[in-house]
Amino acid sequence: MEVFGVLDVGSNSVRSLVAGLRGNRLVHLASTARVVRLVERMEPSGALREEAIEALKGEISRIRSLFEGMGVREFFPFATEAARLSGALSSLLEEELGALEVLSPQKEAHSSHLGAVIGALGPGGEAWVFDLGGGSLELSDGSFSLSLPLGMLRLKERLGGESPEMLERISLLLGHELSTLPPFPRGTMLLGVGGTSSCAAMIYRGIPVEEYHPAKVHSTFLPLSFLEELLFRLLGMGLEERASLRGMERERVDTLPFGLGAIICLIKRLGLRGYVHSETGPMWGLLISSLAGRGVEVGGIDLL
Repeated sequence: MEVFGVLDVGSNSVRSLVAGLRGNRLVHLASTARVVRLVERMEPSGALREEAIEALKGEISRIRSLFEGMGVREFFPFATEAARLSGALSSLLEEELGALEVLSPQKEAHSSHLGAVIGALGPGGEAWVFDLGGGSLELSDGSFSLSLPLGMLRLKERLGGESPEMLERISLLLGHELSTLPPFPRGTMLLGVGGTSSCAAMIYRGIPVEEYHPAKVHSTFLPLSFLEELLFRLLGMGLEERASLRGMERERVDTLPFGLGAIICLIKRLGLRGYVHSETGPMWGLLISSLAGRGVEVGGIDLL
C-alpha cells in the first residue's frame, strides 16, 4: 500500500494527514491538528511574530517526524488564507518545506468540496460544502465557489468580543455576500468541514477530546437547534467552564462562539434545519486531485 502525506498550514491550525492507497480507495492512517493562530500572531504588515515562527517550525518538525515514521512516500504541503495575506509566511514555509502550493480561494473551496463529497457520498455525489477556518469561509457546490475573509479569528477581531447581539452582527457582516448565492436546491445536502464544525460535533456526541478519531464524528448531523443552544450556553459561561465541556478543545474556548455564529447564520440563510459534518475536507480533496493528475481515480475514503 502506497502511503501519502498532506500538510495544511491554515490561519488557525496546522494539520496533517497520512493516508494509504488501497486499490482505488484512500485509507486514513493518521492525522494531527495543532492550533497556532497565525492570523492573530501576524502584524498588519504581514510579518510574523517570533512566537508564531517558533510554533510553526516546531509543528512542521513534528509532522515531518510523523511522516518519516509512517513510511510516507510523498507528501503534499499547502497553505491557505494566512499565506495569501503574508509574503513573509509564504517565504518561511518555502524555506521549511521547499515547494509549497498556496491555494487560491477557488481551489481551497474546490478541494474542500471534493474531499467532503467523496468522503460522505462517494464519486458523483451532489452537495454544497462550507469550510470555516480561522481566516476565511469557503462555500462551494462544485461549480460555483464563494470565499469570504470572515473566518472565526477574523470575526473575533471585527466584532471586538462577544455580546448578546453577536448573531445579528455576524448576520450583517455575512448578509450582503451571502445574498449573491444561487438558490439552494431542494433536497441537496449541506456538508461542513473545519475545526469549528469538528469541535461542535465532538460536543454534540459527548466524545472526550482525548478519545477523538475522525470516524467517531464523520457524517454527524448537527441540528440548527443544537448549534443555537450551544452558542447561547457558551455565551453564559466563563472560559474555564467552557473548557470543562466534554468534547471542547481548550484552544477553542474563546473562538468557538464566533465560528458557531457564522455557521448558524449560513444555515438560516439557506433555510435549512442543520447540516452534516464531514471529517474529509481540503487535505483529502487536494490528495484526491493530485492522484487524479496521475491517472488514479479515487473511489472512496475509509476512515476506520
